Amino acid sequence: MSNSPAPKGDIGAAGALALSISTICMFAVGTGIVGPDSFMYLAAWLFGGFLIHFYCGIICLKDGDSLNAVINLSFGTYLELVGAITFVMQWYAIIGGKTGIGGGMLNAFPWIPLTAALWIWSYAIFRGAPKAVGVGIAAADVAFPLTCAAQFAAPFSPVLMAQFNFVAGIFLLILSLCFAYMGTAGLVNTVYQRPIFPMGGPLIKSKVK
Repeated sequence: MSNSPAPKGDIGAAGALALSISTICMFAVGTGIVGPDSFMYLAAWLFGGFLIHFYCGIICLKDGDSLNAVINLSFGTYLELVGAITFVMQWYAIIGGKTGIGGGMLNAFPWIPLTAALWIWSYAIFRGAPKAVGVGIAAADVAFPLTCAAQFAAPFSPVLMAQFNFVAGIFLLILSLCFAYMGTAGLVNTVYQRPIFPMGGPLIKSKVK
């Protein structure tokens, strides 16, 4: 047996893949591929993502990576835990034959600060993160406000809500694919210590003085 140390992986890969799984599930719901009968399964996947992002956030804090810690513990754990609880509540409401399960406009308001924060952070991400991450975040920049608009439309027009959710779902699919690639690339490239999967430069290149 070899006594050489095992290669270190990239903890960010776990968070990226968890986000990819959560968002592709949301794509399936938003576009109508799956219906409300799948909400309990969706909640399970989201809760799994919450656990992964919580773990990644703690590891990032331990390593002094406060930026990724904040991203994992705010966007990752918060959104996925609340999302999981919400879908469980909706599923029980459905099987109980209750109406008004969408939460009405209340579900729209939390998306306002989330969208604003993402838009403010996006420029820095576009300048510093690999290209696939930048493309994924750009997709989220579109998906978040559309999701917010869908929730505002819910009490007034289910048709308009479905249209907003469908378009948002397409952009969530783009986000999912980008982070699935980044999770794979981050892990494989770190283990083999060479760029087997190209990461690409940032979307916005800094000007050279």
